[in-house]
Parts: sequence; C-alpha cells; structure tokens
Amino acid sequence: MEFEPVPESPWGCLESIPGVSAVWTVWRWRLRAHYEGFKAAFLRRVPEQPVTFLPCFRCGCSHEVIRLENGRLGAECRCRPGRCDTGWVTPEDLIPWEMNWAKVGQALCEALKLKPKAARCGPFNTQQVGCWSADAAPVILTIQSHDREMLHVVTTLVTRIGKPFILLAPTAQHVGSSAREAMKTAGAIFVPLDAAVAVSEEGKLTPTRPPQELFAEFIPSLAEPQEEDEARRALALIEQLESDSPTGSPSVTAVFRLYCVEELTIEQIAKKCRCSVGTVANRLKLIKTRTGIEPKNLRRVSDHLDRMQGDLEEAKREYEQSKRKGRNY
Repeated sequence: MEFEPVPESPWGCLESIPGVSAVWTVWRWRLRAHYEGFKAAFLRRVPEQPVTFLPCFRCGCSHEVIRLENGRLGAECRCRPGRCDTGWVTPEDLIPWEMNWAKVGQALCEALKLKPKAARCGPFNTQQVGCWSADAAPVILTIQSHDREMLHVVTTLVTRIGKPFILLAPTAQHVGSSAREAMKTAGAIFVPLDAAVAVSEEGKLTPTRPPQELFAEFIPSLAEPQEEDEARRALALIEQLESDSPTGSPSVTAVFRLYCVEELTIEQIAKKCRCSVGTVANRLKLIKTRTGIEPKNLRRVSDHLDRMQGDLEEAKREYEQSKRKGRNY
C-alpha cells in the first residue's frame, strides 16, 4: 500500500489525524523529523483511554489488539487474515497521545503577539486561543479533515461571534469558496498556519512575517479597532495630563488638537496661538512623554481623535447644562 507523502511542515499532519489523537507510532510516521520536538512541546499522553485497534503501516488495515496464549498482547489483522503476521505490542503502544490545545495556543500567542485568551467555541476541534488588538478580534484555531466540516465551523463561528475574527487552521486545503465567502461577509479572515508559522524540529514556533504585517495584509479593517483603542488611550492621557498639571496658554489639549487632529505645523500653531515656537514644541514633548507616542504618529488616527474629542466636549456641555438646571430648581 502506498501512503501519501509526508508534508514538510508538521501542521499538515494534524489534519490527517482524526480528533488530533493517535498512538505514538502514528505520530512518528506522520511527523518524521519533527516527531521528538513536537511530541515534547505539544503532545500529551491519555493513558485512561487505551485503544483496541492499531494501524498497520504494511497492509493499511487496523489490527485488533488481542491477548495471546502466552499472556502477551498482540495485534492481529482481521481484514485480511494471514497477510500480516500477528505482532507483539506493549501496553505503552496502546496509549494515545493527543494535541495539547493549551500549549499550542500559548505558543501561537507568543509567536504571533496575541493577547492570550482560551475559550471553547462549540464546533468540534475548535477553540479560541487569543485576541488580536486587545479584544478587537478573537483568534480561533480549528483543525478539520474535510471541506464540509470546515464550512460548518465557519458558518457556526460567523453566527455566534457576530464580529470580525481571525481563523487559524493547519492548511488551506479544506477552506472552500463557500467558507471564504462566509468569512468575507462577516469581515473575518483565514490564516493557514503552514504559510504563517514555521515549526522547528525542536518544536519552536516562529512567524514567517511580522504579525502586524501578516494580519494587516489579510484584513485592513482590523486596523480600525486597534487605531480607535490607541486614540482613546492617547486622548484619556492628554485629559489627565491637563487635569494634573495645567499649563498656561496654549494648553496641552489645544496644541494636541491643532497638531494631531487639524495637522497644523508647529509654526502655524505658534502664530495661531500667539506664542513662541519653543512653547509649542514643549507642549508636544509633554504629549510624547505622557502617551509614549510621537505626536506625528497620532495624526494617522486623527479621524478617531476628532470624533472622540467632539463627543467629550458635547458630554461636558451637557453636564454643565444639567448642573445649571439643577441649581435653578
């Protein structure tokens, strides 16, 4: 019997092992050079669930585990009697090894710079391993062996999550056009691990490209929640700075708005505020010190800043109006 070629990347092997659980001989056959490292890093024994059939790599059949007359265990071919000799096996040969989802998830989070967050998602062999950009996009890992199973996973996730997410799978071979279309309509993306994450023979995961570049290329819409979070954080820090250490005219908030939102130059701000260029430069230094971000880099989130600052000012006006009304009663 001819077996399919073993993939160079161990990721593809996971889709050929039902339930991602098999005895050690199957893992060794599938993983080849990656076996020892992958086993140590990502597999665990399940001694409480010994198997009763063992695969035979000679005839391709499953051999039944029997107890021989001498008391030892043997594996006998029942499909084609006489084709294979009954081989001896040990109790250790019957113990399955399964993929440790927690360790794989932790390693993926470290390699792809994700915020760890483990959670079950419902579909078989599917779990959330983390989040990209805080809680903006859940990152889901699924391992399926057929196109129809993958389509079921995708449609279930689209319905349950209700917002953009990142779906990881060992390869892209089971992601058909229907699954891709469903993810596209939900703003979700698919990332095949065999193209995105390399696995060393020692079981070390490394991204093939920087995570920011990897995810930004697939789904630009993920950048918006990340930018919005960054803008919200920066605006909150500026408000706190103004409250804790008020400055003379122009205020830090005024310079922040003119430089980062309206994108005026330092000279234009100095002329508009009737102050020196040095004063404006000092305000920008305060902004950088407090936020940890170059003020010019905040210009790319100016749309978010403008909206948030407008909302903040509107809230302040409403608060002042409510206070005045309260005093009139």
